[in-house]
Amino acid sequence: MTVVGCDEIVMIGMIVMNYEYILILFVIFLGGFVRTYFGFGEALVSMPLLALIGMDLHTAISVVGLAGVLVAAFNIFLDFKSIQYQLLITLLVGSIIGVPLGIWTLNFANIDYIQIMLGYFLVLYGAYAFSKNVFFKNMQPFILNNKIWGAIAGMVSGVLGSLYNSHGVPIVIYGTLTRW
Repeated sequence: MTVVGCDEIVMIGMIVMNYEYILILFVIFLGGFVRTYFGFGEALVSMPLLALIGMDLHTAISVVGLAGVLVAAFNIFLDFKSIQYQLLITLLVGSIIGVPLGIWTLNFANIDYIQIMLGYFLVLYGAYAFSKNVFFKNMQPFILNNKIWGAIAGMVSGVLGSLYNSHGVPIVIYGTLTRW
């Protein structure tokens, strides 16, 4: 089958695919690979790349969310015995509160300011983690002991998850600061 005048279409077996779809699948695969290897970061990799391809924000959030569910289901299947259920419930309660807040923010707030705040937060945490290991090696480590921090991390995770599918960042920070 040949399409006249359309050089963007490639034939794979009997399926005709646009190059854009191939790039989207590659980006989703790359994000899933990052999440499987590091435990988080699927949206941090996939969302900017999908935006570069030209996918709008709402569609990218949905696509990355669906891919994230599939990757998470696979990872849960592999690590089912090591799940800490009491901690999971605490994080889920916070997340249930945070998801509606994130959806409200997505509909009514200026997304540019939220992206800037997320960027500042990531840079500040990165500077904290770097300086802790380089300049403050001999100081006593900062450890979160109260369970309320799990609920707060879950809530922030719910907000960021419903905004950008970046729900893993607060959980990783919480896990790092509790020596989980």
